[in-house]
Amino acid sequence: MASEQTPEQLRQLLALRSTVDTVLEECQQKRRSLYQTTQILLPALQDFLGASSVFLQTYNEELTLTLYAHPELPSANELD
Repeated sequence: MASEQTPEQLRQLLALRSTVDTVLEECQQKRRSLYQTTQILLPALQDFLGASSVFLQTYNEELTLTLYAHPELPSANELD
């Protein structure tokens, strides 16, 4: 059974949806690439959520599964 959400949680979800929608709409209008869009969206999500980092894994324009993160993750070469 799903848990009930409080009115405050619902307000926060609506605010989050609005933040994401605004950023995506702006990026679409300016014809930004997925990478450029994540460079704007992920920091906005990090700020909204108060998180130390955020990431999104999705298929890029070449249909390659790609991980986008903010702050950016070190490459495998940097971890050695």
